[in-house]
Amino acid sequence: MKYAQKNIGLVFTAAFLLFVVACDTRRYDGTLIKTPVKVMDSVAAVSAGGGHTMAVKTDGSLWAWGDNRNGQLGNGTLINSNIPVKIMDSVAVVSAGTRHTMAIKTDDSLWAWGDNSNGQLGDGTLINSNIPVKLMDSVAAVSPGGNYTMAIKTDGSLWAWGDNSNGQLGDGTLTGSNIPVKVMDSVAVVSVGRNYTMAIKTDDSLWTWGDNSNGVLGNGTSTSSNVPVKIMDSVVNVSSYIAHNVALKTDGSVWTWGGNRTGALGDGTLTDRNVPVKIIDSAASVSAGGDITMALKTDGSLWAWGVGHAIGGRQISDSEFINYSIPVKIIDSAAFASAGFHHTTVIKTDGSLWARGVNRNGQLGDGTFINRAGFVKIMDSVAYVSAGPLHAMAIKTDGSLWAWGDNMNGRLGNGNGNGMTTSSNISEK
Repeated sequence: MKYAQKNIGLVFTAAFLLFVVACDTRRYDGTLIKTPVKVMDSVAAVSAGGGHTMAVKTDGSLWAWGDNRNGQLGNGTLINSNIPVKIMDSVAVVSAGTRHTMAIKTDDSLWAWGDNSNGQLGDGTLINSNIPVKLMDSVAAVSPGGNYTMAIKTDGSLWAWGDNSNGQLGDGTLTGSNIPVKVMDSVAVVSVGRNYTMAIKTDDSLWTWGDNSNGVLGNGTSTSSNVPVKIMDSVVNVSSYIAHNVALKTDGSVWTWGGNRTGALGDGTLTDRNVPVKIIDSAASVSAGGDITMALKTDGSLWAWGVGHAIGGRQISDSEFINYSIPVKIIDSAAFASAGFHHTTVIKTDGSLWARGVNRNGQLGDGTFINRAGFVKIMDSVAYVSAGPLHAMAIKTDGSLWAWGDNMNGRLGNGNGNGMTTSSNISEK
């Protein structure tokens, strides 16, 4: 049995963070990088957390850089690093949370480190750890949230630990746990929202639990639930963000529910929905991001709805775009897409990388700080891209890792970035 996301083609990162970008604030001390810079070679996978980055190399070694105030790098210190530092070997999967990190080794053992203020490390304490700590064996997948963590074991059982103030652990209580507790069996996919959880079982049924603000659970009520509740059948993929969700069914239909203040549900309204509503057909993959939803259709066209910054709608001022409450086609020949905080990056089928949206921190990587309503080409031969809130990371087909955008705390890993901020009225270049 394979425990993995079933239709990979879209991805959103940093789903647990809220960001406010100060007006006309720039960093000219090496912490804003507006063109891609090479970080390292032989990279197989990369995961960006709240302020730190983790990478697995092709030899299985794990490397970390960026913010380390909670020990989330795992290198035995609390000192930020603006260059990659080696953490451990034999790593198969790494997932960076907001302030903590989880890794699955090639022997299926699960390891954790970083912030543990809510027991999200699952080691039986509330003490932060700046070195990896082994938690459990036989783990197939892990999903760390802001203050809690979910893991699927190789037998399909789902386990949870950390903050439970909204019932997001799904164990029938509102009591947090600093050790893993079993939630349910026969789970194939798990997706962690802000304070709620969604799981697809091996029979393709979708289950939700936790906080139900904006109707994000999709159970037809506004009441939170501390136990899993079945929502719908025939689901192959689900993606959750802070206040809305999107699901892909086996017939290719796309369904959304939850908060809709920017039209992120795509149903032609700005009304929140507490039950799933059908939006479009013929989709291959879907993902929910910051006030935006995207669907990659089987013909390679990429469709999006919600906040206009990331979609590239008509720009009506330096910082304002028209939002869309219905799906709009934004590009053809798309193979993969990733959205940050009001910007979007797309890999086309020829391997070229394109970007559009807000660019005040250089997060588009086009060599400017100019917002873009239309897509601009960034680079060629790209295999994977991950757009963070204010930065992006890309792996090229030769295994080299490239980064650009906000380099606060050295999160880009290029040797710059001291975290100092300077206000300036220097014109955009």
